[in-house]
Amino acid sequence: MGVSWRWWCVGLVAGVLFLAAAPAGAMAGQPPNLERYLVDHMRVSGAPGLSYALIHGGDVVSSGAWGYDGYGRPMTPRTPVGFGSVAKPVTATAVLRMVDAGTIGLDDPVVRHLPWFRLADQNHAIRITVRHLLEQTSGISSRDGFVRSDLDDNAPGAISRWVTSLADVAPTAAPGERHQYSPANATILAAMTEEVTGLSFSEVIRREVFTPLDMADGIADARDAERMPPGHEYYFGSVRAADRTFDTSGLAYGYLAGSVTDLAHLAIPLLDNGRYRDTQFLTPGTIAALQHSGPKATCGHYPLGWRHCTLATVNTPIVWHAGAVTGYHTALITAPETGWAIAVQQNVYSPLHDPALNAAAFGALTIALGGTPAPIPGNTTEPIALVALGVLALVLAGALAWSSYRLLARRPHTWRTWLATAGWSGLGSLSAVVAGLLLPGIFDLELRHVVRFMPDIGHLAIAIIVLGLALTVTRLAILLLHLRQRRPHRPTRLQN
Repeated sequence: MGVSWRWWCVGLVAGVLFLAAAPAGAMAGQPPNLERYLVDHMRVSGAPGLSYALIHGGDVVSSGAWGYDGYGRPMTPRTPVGFGSVAKPVTATAVLRMVDAGTIGLDDPVVRHLPWFRLADQNHAIRITVRHLLEQTSGISSRDGFVRSDLDDNAPGAISRWVTSLADVAPTAAPGERHQYSPANATILAAMTEEVTGLSFSEVIRREVFTPLDMADGIADARDAERMPPGHEYYFGSVRAADRTFDTSGLAYGYLAGSVTDLAHLAIPLLDNGRYRDTQFLTPGTIAALQHSGPKATCGHYPLGWRHCTLATVNTPIVWHAGAVTGYHTALITAPETGWAIAVQQNVYSPLHDPALNAAAFGALTIALGGTPAPIPGNTTEPIALVALGVLALVLAGALAWSSYRLLARRPHTWRTWLATAGWSGLGSLSAVVAGLLLPGIFDLELRHVVRFMPDIGHLAIAIIVLGLALTVTRLAILLLHLRQRRPHRPTRLQN
């Protein structure tokens, strides 16, 4: 599955050891085969560490963890992991708490609370409401959001700077017209909460979500992020430690973090009509809205910061979200009609492994609901992409070596020089364009994102760009030399 045999062995041995070492309390009450399924999934995916929490009603029924974190320490249900896009429902929860308190209204124009908010079309901007941002129907495209993401901007004012950069963005749909999943929506919400409260977004999240839900492992700023162990990344068929990254400007859409225990607490109000323990955390009306409304999206609907669709394996409606940042993957799935929910975190990530990593939570919840999970999806795209890019890089390297020899040796040239120049320089230029522009465009990202999230593919892409451009320049140099050699010699006029 794109993971070398030694990591299969490490994952399996680590899973068995930590399963045997797990405290009896953490094992009590789990449905049959659920933990065995997660251990098997961890082995197949190559994740060095995995943690989970299973929730029913207002209680954590069971939790556990296997493997190790980025420091080599045992993974636990209290190990903080990057939320990725699960940060979006956390952000939505903070905003909905302010809506329930009457501080803002769902259908308030954003500019009422964030007067400096600008887009290229300001008539469009003033019609965007809080609801549009929560439901990702603001009209701001996915592309315009993603190109501004993952900036690692941790200086004061990072969120405001991010939103200010949208001033030259032209919307691609009318407000409310269609769902376009974009980091911009959550970031604008974060800036709005800062403007309304006078607090930093980190403080807003702690006040509205982390503290009332006892999310003790939650991470909402760069200083706190120092206690989060690094994650891992797939690299040429193996798994290696990833550089730890954090982006304060991206807190609202991806860089919040916490443990599966924290996520279990976040799920409880969705299962208990808005209640968390003895408090009414969200109103029943808000809970009903985020479970049953929302615009059409890729998987069913997208109501107020969450995804809503049907878990086909058990034909059960679910409210859920999943996400990832460098080195981490998180999924939180609730089935409110049944009272069950599950959170699963894994400390490895690649977009090409996303379906398989998501399958851990979907399969585990299926087991909890008495069903049979679907087979774990394989990943054929990654090896095909690596082989194709690797072969192209080798072809370009070979052509460059031969062309360099021709240039240095000043070998005799013929009409074939023109043909070879056209062919090889064309291949070099086209390869550079494909690797630098078309490949990132497939993921609606930039090359820096490919390097960040798929470093093996990103590094091959950079090698192809360099080799392609070098081959083009070298072939053109050969052609120029050829033309100079063929220039007719003009005899010197003798003077009497």
